[in-house]
Amino acid sequence: MMKPSSWMLSTEGQVVMGPHDHFINGLAAVVASYYNFSLQYPEDASCTLEFIP
Repeated sequence: MMKPSSWMLSTEGQVVMGPHDHFINGLAAVVASYYNFSLQYPEDASCTLEFIP
């Protein structure tokens, strides 16, 4: 079974963060990038981030 060993964050085809080893840091980076870069979250998936305080 293959398991990912690290994550990287890319925006518009450019890697802006990574590679990092911890999943929780990756999740925080994704949420922070939507806030900091004022990215438009897809309307079809608008309820998926409601569980994050």
